[in-house]
Amino acid sequence: MHTLRLLLILLASLTGNVSFAYSSAGAEDYEKALKTAEHLQKTISIAKDLLARGDKNAIDEKTKKQLTDNAIAYRASLEASANLGFAPAQHLLAYTLKHERSKDNKKICELLDLASHQGLLASSLARTTACIGQQTDPKKMIEAQQGFVSDIASNLSKHDPYSKYYPIQAFQRPDCMDLPSLDEKASMEEIAAAPAAPKLSLAQFSAEANFFIARSEDNQKIEDALQHLNQAEELGCTSKYFINTKNTITKRIEQQKLTPKAN
Repeated sequence: MHTLRLLLILLASLTGNVSFAYSSAGAEDYEKALKTAEHLQKTISIAKDLLARGDKNAIDEKTKKQLTDNAIAYRASLEASANLGFAPAQHLLAYTLKHERSKDNKKICELLDLASHQGLLASSLARTTACIGQQTDPKKMIEAQQGFVSDIASNLSKHDPYSKYYPIQAFQRPDCMDLPSLDEKASMEEIAAAPAAPKLSLAQFSAEANFFIARSEDNQKIEDALQHLNQAEELGCTSKYFINTKNTITKRIEQQKLTPKAN
C-alpha cells in the first residue's frame, strides 16, 4: 500500500496536456510517457477506490502486472525522450528520479542542467533546490547560486522554446502563491490537499523566476530588485512572503532617497 500511495501521489501530477504537435526529437516519446502515466493513474485510482470500499482483492495479480508493465513503459518512453535531448522529458525524468528511494542526485542535476541550458525555465528554477546541495565548499556553493541566478535571468529574458508543454511539474512549493500550510500534525487529507510541488504554468514559473532574482539582487541593484518584483506581481505573485519582501525593498529605496549623499 505504501508503494501504491507513492505512485498515486507522483503520477497525479504528471498527467494532463498529453496532446502535442511534434516539433522536435523526443516529443513523441514524451507524449507516450504522459499517456502511460495517465493510464497508470486511472488504474491506481480505481484500485484505491475499491480498497476503500473493502475489496481486499482490488489489486490482484492481473492489476499488479498491468501496473508494473505500464510503469516500465512509462520509464522507457521518458528515458528515450530524454536521451534524444527533449528538455521537458529531461525535467520530468529528473523529477521521477527525485522520488526514487535511492536518489541519484548527480544524475538529477545533470538532467536539469541539460534542460535549463536548452531554455526550459522550469528546470532553471528546479536547479536552485535540487542541485545547490551538490556543493559542500561555501565558495563553490556561492558560485553555483550565482550561476543559477544567471541562467534563470537568461532564460527569463527570452522566449521559452517549450512554452506549449506547460504546465510543468515544479520541484518545490511556489513562493509566489500561498498554498495551504503543512505542519508536523498535518493529516494525510491535509497533505493531499496541499501538494508540496504542483504543476505551474509558464506565467507562474516566470513570476517565481522574477521573485527569485529580486531576492538575489545585492544592495547596489535594489532598483533592479524592485523592477523584478513589479514584474512578478504583474504575473500573479500574491503571497504574504512576496508582499512583505516588496514592502521591505520599497522602504529601503525610500530611505536611500532620504539619506544625503556623501560628497
